[in-house]
Amino acid sequence: MIQTTPVQERYTRFSCPNPQCARFNHPGEGNIVHRSWTGTHKHIDRLRCTACDREFSEREGTEAKDAAMRDWCARVTQQTGQQWEYARINQSDFEARVPRTLAEAIQALTLLQG
Repeated sequence: MIQTTPVQERYTRFSCPNPQCARFNHPGEGNIVHRSWTGTHKHIDRLRCTACDREFSEREGTEAKDAAMRDWCARVTQQTGQQWEYARINQSDFEARVPRTLAEAIQALTLLQG
């Protein structure tokens, strides 16, 4: 797969992770730009905040969010008696496959968890 510099609108959901930055935790302000690609297959965005020059991965901070989702699933499972499980799909993986049906989404998820 050939990577190109992505369209800037894709980064409106990100915010600067630097607590000392004036744009910390303020997504959609136009200060996050693509810096480079990282990861084994060069499929993970490396981003930069133009306000403070902090560089970070698109995946930064996801460990705490993942743990919170697993905890939520465990609590809902306990309350309802039905099994709930959390499955993380990275945005870049989702966009590379863009399922058209629920069946395709499940198949892609099965392959990613492989």
